[in-house]
Amino acid sequence: MIAAGLLFWAGIYFFVNSKVVKEQTQIDGDDSIILAGPANHFLNNEGVGGKLYLLNDKIHFKSHRFNAQNHEFKIDLNMIKEVKLYNVLGIIPNGMEIQTTTGSTEKFVVNNRDKWKMAIARIKGE
Repeated sequence: MIAAGLLFWAGIYFFVNSKVVKEQTQIDGDDSIILAGPANHFLNNEGVGGKLYLLNDKIHFKSHRFNAQNHEFKIDLNMIKEVKLYNVLGIIPNGMEIQTTTGSTEKFVVNNRDKWKMAIARIKGE
């Protein structure tokens, strides 16, 4: 049982850090990247895997091709009304919710969610 768990997590680690996934989630504008990391973006009740980027003027998510719903999502920072943190499944402290000025809500699962929230607030001048 423990061996199966270790194999599963090793597989996840190598998948996330694979050259193919890195190439698929690469974006233009590398010089303006402030923060980047693996993330899931919830789209139609699916946690779509990919990479989330914080740039000087926007947040950009790009999925890898191993998802049923491949997509890119971008939002200008001036369109962000509020960033809230939440616990995924009510217990896992890695959820970040972005509420926009148009009333929509985008949910992400990220590592170091506090760091993301503080970086967004700092760039926005809050």
